[in-house]
Amino acid sequence: MKNRIWKTLIGASAALALGCGMAAAQQPQKVNIAYVVPDADILGQSMFIMSDYMKRSLPGRFDIAVHGNSTLFPQSQQIPAMQRGNLDIGFVNMFDITPRVPEASILTAGYLVRDVEHNCVIMNSEFGRKIRADVESKMNIVMLNQAMIGYRTLVLRKKKDVKTPADLSNITMREVGNEAFQFLAEALGAKPTPIAFGELYLALQTGTVDAFAGFSTAMKSTKFNEVTEQLVQTNHLLGVDMIAVSKKFWDSLNDQEKQVVREAANAASDFTIANRKRAEANAVAELTKDGMTVTTPDVAPFRAHMREKYLASKFAQGWPAGLYDRIAAMPSDPECKIK
Repeated sequence: MKNRIWKTLIGASAALALGCGMAAAQQPQKVNIAYVVPDADILGQSMFIMSDYMKRSLPGRFDIAVHGNSTLFPQSQQIPAMQRGNLDIGFVNMFDITPRVPEASILTAGYLVRDVEHNCVIMNSEFGRKIRADVESKMNIVMLNQAMIGYRTLVLRKKKDVKTPADLSNITMREVGNEAFQFLAEALGAKPTPIAFGELYLALQTGTVDAFAGFSTAMKSTKFNEVTEQLVQTNHLLGVDMIAVSKKFWDSLNDQEKQVVREAANAASDFTIANRKRAEANAVAELTKDGMTVTTPDVAPFRAHMREKYLASKFAQGWPAGLYDRIAAMPSDPECKIK
């Protein structure tokens, strides 16, 4: 009798333990996605697409929270949070990773990356794979695919015939205050000056600066079209963020889950590219309709000037010999997918 009671108790305990284990296994994994832009921005929308893809593909596996507009972490803390594993999915760019992976600085050079189709080929190349591996090993971040932000182009306070870098020699141009962006403006041919973004409208209005570099898609939302007269489509820097996940999150996934997360990032990437290209075309059309002068110079003189400036700069000191030209010679492949 006593043995039967003990067997019953042991069996019940084992069943309870098994049930608890199954319940624990069925608990969805909490996943935090964060970014600095508003939810309505194309980047923000892409993260909802990524989240929905993951939840539809693996029902009950993930409990995903999407945090836009820097509400979870301020911009300065998002990469450290991803490195610690406190943020699971977010964005990084080459300017962000250059301090830890210096060779990546070559991809911040103006005109080197022509378009997203070119960037995809670069990231799949031996050089691109090495950059991604170094980011994973040195920063604990896994880069999955690209998200298109758009082309950084030139906006002038007053109309001017701009055909070569020499035409910008007397132009005071606002650019982001860090050294890399200041050099970018200089390499374009202008005189760079750092002014806080929040002060730029007044600086243009009063003539403190003659120009700035920005995105055509943001002209009307920022009202910069009210204090400028010309958009010069130099398109000298392609803004690309990489959709990335923390290594801690990545390592917690099995092979099937990793494949789903990668496919979700691919869907988000495709969304940003298609919608950003459409948004840029619409923005230029609207600005033209509103009376802004829009010009498209031959970029060959600007590209040549940029190449000369960058290869002679301190930024190039850590680049392998010939790498700049090898990257420039890579083709743009519309069918490319980052692997």
